[in-house]
Amino acid sequence: ALPETFVLYVGSNKPHKNLTRLVEAWAQITEYGIRNPLILAGPWDPRYPEPRRQAEQLGLQNIRRLGPVPEADLPALYSAATLFVFPSLYEGFGLPVLEAMACGAPVVCSNTSSLPEVAGDAALLVDPTDVRALASAMADLLKDEMRREEMGVQGIQQAARFSWKRTAALTLEMYRSVGRPDFTAGARTSSGRLEGKLRVSRDGTHGLDNFAHQSDNLATILAGGKKL
Repeated sequence: ALPETFVLYVGSNKPHKNLTRLVEAWAQITEYGIRNPLILAGPWDPRYPEPRRQAEQLGLQNIRRLGPVPEADLPALYSAATLFVFPSLYEGFGLPVLEAMACGAPVVCSNTSSLPEVAGDAALLVDPTDVRALASAMADLLKDEMRREEMGVQGIQQAARFSWKRTAALTLEMYRSVGRPDFTAGARTSSGRLEGKLRVSRDGTHGLDNFAHQSDNLATILAGGKKL
């Protein structure tokens, strides 16, 4: 069972996700008298054990790994979170931020790459390389229930500005910034989803199937237009 209050991260543990700094920031949270647990949801790649090792070295007992979460369960998880944190160093788009806001979760995220455009004024943006700033941002929101409620409403409004088509367009714009994209075997399904592969000249071939699934999941969340 999930705790009554918790901070949530959704994503992998790959280095650009910046989890080691998140763990370091979480250690500093105790200086503010915060005792909420941090829940990490998403696939865990054993090639990158640094966040786990860092938590062990710092003696942190209030970090819990959920592992992969079925897409159908994500809205409930986002909605239950006291706060959503996403300290990634680089994102092509940052769908978890948009999904969290669509579910009414207040968000702390990085001020880098595409995330400021996705979050707009509805999230608290921080330098992902500044551990102290990240800890302070989380602590400030955890202590201020009224501000969290205000940010939850703002997040729902911000998320409502996006459709899956706009999400796809912005994501493809990011891909174009690193190479010349070219769709192969692209087709639209009966639901209107674009499927196929995106070939980027310098980065090999990128499959879009997972992105299509994520877009459908976001569309389901947005359809509610309220905290689930």
